[in-house]
This record gives sequence, C-alpha cells and structure tokens, in this order.
Amino acid sequence: MRSVSRWGSSALEKNSNYSIENHRSMVLDDVRVDAYAAAIRRVARGKNVLDVGTGPFMLLGRFAAAAGATRVVCVEHSEESAATACELMQCEHEMAQPVPLPVSHPKYEPPKAVGAWTPQLIVPAPERAQGGDAKKSGDDGGHPWHTSNGGWRRECVSASKADSYENMSARTLHVLTRRAKELQECRELLAELGADCAPSSLSISEAWYHPRWIARRRDSALPLFIAQVEAGPALREGRHAVRVELHHGLAAHVDLPGDVDLIVHEILGHVASSEGAVKAIRELRARAGLASKSCVVLPSEAGTMLAPTLQLEPSLLERLLQYSETGYSETHEQGMYHARGFPPSAFLAPAQPMEWHCFNGELLCRQRRVLRFRTTADGRFDGLHLHLRVVLDATTAIDAYAQRTTWSCVYVRLFSPARAIWLAAGSLIECVCNVDARTDSPKYDIDVSIARPGDRGTWHAATFSWSGDGS
Repeated sequence: MRSVSRWGSSALEKNSNYSIENHRSMVLDDVRVDAYAAAIRRVARGKNVLDVGTGPFMLLGRFAAAAGATRVVCVEHSEESAATACELMQCEHEMAQPVPLPVSHPKYEPPKAVGAWTPQLIVPAPERAQGGDAKKSGDDGGHPWHTSNGGWRRECVSASKADSYENMSARTLHVLTRRAKELQECRELLAELGADCAPSSLSISEAWYHPRWIARRRDSALPLFIAQVEAGPALREGRHAVRVELHHGLAAHVDLPGDVDLIVHEILGHVASSEGAVKAIRELRARAGLASKSCVVLPSEAGTMLAPTLQLEPSLLERLLQYSETGYSETHEQGMYHARGFPPSAFLAPAQPMEWHCFNGELLCRQRRVLRFRTTADGRFDGLHLHLRVVLDATTAIDAYAQRTTWSCVYVRLFSPARAIWLAAGSLIECVCNVDARTDSPKYDIDVSIARPGDRGTWHAATFSWSGDGS
C-alpha cells in the first residue's frame, strides 16, 4: 500500500512524466499485453487503424500492423516517447538493411545521407543541469540544442561529420553506446511479443532533423515518419507491407488521415477516466471525416468498480513497509492509497460500477450514479476499495483486482480506527458518485450515507473528493 495525493496531476502532466522504465513495465505486463494483442488480432486485418497515446514502443499500433492492418497511424504527445519511437523505427530499419559490402568490393557504394541532420539521441546537458542558460543553435547545424526537459539535450551532428567520431566527446560516445544498447534491448522485447518490424522503407520528416524540433513538429500536419513495415508475423506469412505513421502532439489537435476503421488506446488510469480517455475519444469521434461509419473503438468499455471495506488490520510486515515509504505505519483518515492484495473477506458487499464508459456508444463526460450496498457480514466499515475493469471486446476483459497488472487498485480510508462504524449484516451503505471527465484532470466526489437494519432512513457518514488517480 502506498500513499498518494488526492489531487493528482493532469493526464498531460502524467504522460509527460512517464519514463521509459514506466513504459517498459507496461510492456512486460502479460495480462494487459496478451489481452490487447488478442483483441487487436481479431479485428485489425484490412483496417485503417489509429493508435492514440502510442508511447515509445508504439505497441498497439505494431500489433495492428502484425495483424494485417492496411494503415496504422500512431499519435503521441510526450516529447521523449515520440523521440524513442522514432529512434526505434530507425534502428529497426537499419537492422533490416542488407549487410554492407566492404570498401574494397568492386560494387561498393558510399552510404547516402538520410538528411541534412543525423540525430544522435538524448544525452545529459551539464549546462542545464547546473542551472546555466540553455544554448540554442542557429540553423547552421554545428551546435547541440537543449530541449525543454531540464537537464537533457538532443545532440545533433551534421551529415558531413556523421562518419567521424572525433567530433564527439568520450562522454557523448559512452551515452550513445549505452542508448544503442537500450534500443537493442527494446527491439528484442518487441520481437518476443511478436511486435517487431522490418521497415522496407523509412521516410523521416525534415522537421525531425531541425534543432528546434519541438516547435516545428508538435501538432504538425506532417508525421514524424512514414514507414512501409513488414511486422514479424506478416513478414513470415509473406503479406504486403503496412503503412505506419507517427505523429507528435495531441490527437485532438493533430491533422490526421481520415476513414479510420479502428481506434485503439490504453489511456486508462487506475481510476478508469483519470488519464483523459473519455475526453480524447469523444473529441476523435466528433471530428468530421476522421472515423468511418463502421469505426470501432478498442477497448469497447471501461469503468471503475467500488466496494465498501471492513476496518483494516495490517500485519507487522505491512506496517513496516508502509513506514518505509511514508514515515508512518498507519493509514490516515481521509487518505488515498494505491493498494494490492485486498482479501475478498475485506469487502462488506460485492463491487458495483462507480463510473462506466461505453466507447462505442453514448459516451458521457459527466456521470452521477447512486450505488446501494447491502452488507453481507457484521463488521466495522472504514473505507472504499476501487479497481479498474476493462472490456476489450465480447470475449476479452481485464480486471485489475482479480488479475495482477501494472494498474493498481485504490483504497480510500474514510474513518480512523476509533471512528470506524459498526454495521450489522443487512445494513445499507449508499454511495452517491459524481464523475466529471470534461477536462484533462477529471474530478470525483463520493457522498456516503448509512442505514442500519430497522432505521427509517439513511444518515450522512462521509464525503470524499479527488482528482486524477493519485499518480
């Protein structure tokens, strides 16, 4: 159990703060990956696919390409994730090329420069890290340019110098070597998942090579790259190449190709709507000419399940772990926590949906639900347990409580041990849940009322409000 803020960051802030390790852990989540891969394989063949919030691995888009999609358009808002996705595709394109002939071979030809610039990945910028002013190059291409992500820069080397390591410091070479190793590990991981690519051609936007790449690329009508890709399974089956594009920016602002048959996304938080999925999908479905009449969104539904809980009695080990992370061994009244492993006996009643979103039907930004629980056992009521449930299609679903995934469950402690409320079996716990997902930082309110057996009406017990999912 880990204490988290009730007032979490917005979806955009959260996405910008995701590290490559965060994304790697999601790719290693067998429950999520297997469910999405299976669902995409069933519907992607011959479709024009849009992958929203594709991440550095473009995983869902790659699954669609492997399943035989006609066209795959991926969109990513995070600067670093977009950069990594581009670098991975470049790496795969280079690895897919024939082994070059030695210089002494009679048919040897010098390699052609891809463009005016050869980007050399992301390296630490000591000037920014030490608080100095960021250096920006002119358009002559000789100097590194510092991105807005404090402490890092994009090291660029002109094509005329790309073959000479003498122009790089030993530190830069070390970082580039380490980064190349990371990309190779990513390629191997994608190959294990059947999401490896073999781009037969790769066309990269000139804006990618420009030092001021953020300003020129974000929300641009031009993709970062266009690749003709034979994904692993497709390559082995001899199918035709798939056109894959990557765009940098918010899906709502980027100029995207129309006639989309399938929208795939994984922008779901520990609380279903907390990462902006409702707002994003509503905007995409409302855009004229983007989605075809038969367009399907995957996952088809998602929601947050809620159940009242018995008073917690943590073990000594749990108290020690809590203390090591927070500095105190007890959970606090009106506190919010990411939690795992609640035993079924800790619930006073079966879970019900606090919010439920149908991405292929009427998708409401605001929901008000009244949940009425009848307690199944005697006990002291002290809080609420929330967990994500995702329905990808008619045959595949993910339950973050029943299955171990990178999505955490959420525990809300309403009362201190001294104020926990004794309820006999058959008591009524009424939760009035309000969800407002109109912004990038959705807001949630729960009003809790109680009635014991024999009471003529309910009485108000607690209120809890928060935004985001604490991440």
